[in-house]
Amino acid sequence: SGPHIYGCLVCGKFFRGKGKRTPAYLHSINENHNVFIHLNSERQNQKQKQTQKNSNDNAHDNDNDSGNSGVTFWCLPDDYEIIDSSLDDIKNAFRPIYTPSDIRSLDDQTSLSRDLFGKRYLPGYV
Repeated sequence: SGPHIYGCLVCGKFFRGKGKRTPAYLHSINENHNVFIHLNSERQNQKQKQTQKNSNDNAHDNDNDSGNSGVTFWCLPDDYEIIDSSLDDIKNAFRPIYTPSDIRSLDDQTSLSRDLFGKRYLPGYV
């Protein structure tokens, strides 16, 4: 797989590319599914993290920045990036960031959580 993988947020199918005559573009036209998540490559994520680290060297804020998730959202076939905070949950769930404290507390977690479909699960179990 390359760095140009797009997932349809309507039906969950994955496609390569977003230019005209690519599978993602044709899917957006044929199915009228217009919102896609772009799954950036690991190399791009490393570049983003390095840039983020360099810009935050003097910062004292340790919040998890969703900009490190390596995903963007696109409207096809119009080909523009969607920047909307309502998509942050998807971005954060795609590549979650855990602190060492979060990981240590997983063993103490005994209550079940619910996913978006209402199905119960034990957090930390993969």
